[in-house]
Amino acid sequence: PYSIFSNMPSMSTLRLTSARPALRASGPAFRLSQTSVRRGAPLVRAMEGEIATLVGGITLGGLTGAALGALNGRVSTLETGGSASSSSSSASAVRPVTKAEVLEVQKNWAAAIAGCSKIHKEGGDYIGAAAEAAGELYAYGHSNVLFKPTKAAEYPFRPTAEEAMSYFVGGGVVDNGYDEDGGFAINGGKGWASCVYKNHKIELKGGIAIAMGTYDFTDATDGSVSTVEYTFGYCRCDDGKVRIFLHHSSVPYNAGGAAAPAKKGILSKVMG
Repeated sequence: PYSIFSNMPSMSTLRLTSARPALRASGPAFRLSQTSVRRGAPLVRAMEGEIATLVGGITLGGLTGAALGALNGRVSTLETGGSASSSSSSASAVRPVTKAEVLEVQKNWAAAIAGCSKIHKEGGDYIGAAAEAAGELYAYGHSNVLFKPTKAAEYPFRPTAEEAMSYFVGGGVVDNGYDEDGGFAINGGKGWASCVYKNHKIELKGGIAIAMGTYDFTDATDGSVSTVEYTFGYCRCDDGKVRIFLHHSSVPYNAGGAAAPAKKGILSKVMG
């Protein structure tokens, strides 16, 4: 049989087949099949601060690095799909967020808005659809979430998943919902036909991503378009998925509009 060491006759070679017992590295098994190896000292590899030793008195020679090299903290496996040692989820959590992943989350967020509106119009379970989308898109349950919705005044910040659901589907259809929430995902009952992101900038820094720009919401009833400004933050959660941990939306500043009344005492403090 072909051996990677066939040009080195002084080294004895052997072939491990699937019939041989799996080699174990302080955890799940590896099965080395159709791979020529040479006799020698046991293979010792350091990964994630732990020593994984393949027993059996063999080394993989030149294939060691390729076959068992750590990629993003995970050890690639041969044929079995097993994992060599430490949790893949912790490794995934530190993998930097990419621009492509940000664009994917934005695409899914926009689709969820239009989808919930469509389901609501058809009399379907838009609340369940919104809950499923929120679980996939927002990092509630994985990290703190900084959410400041567009149409929220009395409760401008929504740190919990329940408060976010109140905003998206309406305060009257969820437990402990807020009266000010008309259901943004369904446009207060009128529905959204589409949502289009227009990124001003996506910044990748320190493993997370920040996006700033505008998105246009098209009313499903009259076709009018509402433009909203946003800042989103994206992080990789412990299950490896990229989700939103920061969401701030606001309508564009209107220089001709009336300013919100100042709270009593603020002007006197500012003016000294």
